Amino acid sequence: MKTKSKLKQIKRETLYKLLDSFEEKDFYAVKNFAEFIKTKNGKDSLEMILENADFDIEELNEETLQDIKKAQLEYGKGKVYSAEQIKKELGI
Repeated sequence: MKTKSKLKQIKRETLYKLLDSFEEKDFYAVKNFAEFIKTKNGKDSLEMILENADFDIEELNEETLQDIKKAQLEYGKGKVYSAEQIKKELGI
């Protein structure tokens, strides 16, 4: 019969192998998910994820600001698309 520490070691080894299989682009999501399931309160987890988020902050250029304003105006007029419409438009 395997001891608890041996089982724990097997689980850790399995987890380490699994972590090694992820692509680098997925590390942030995996880290956040692990932090999320570690805590019992989803709200606290979400707050922690957002506080630790590595946002790429840069100044918005004038064209982007104008696009945002245009989108806000269209949204205010009810010009919105469903997820299904967007998927169809993108061919996914």
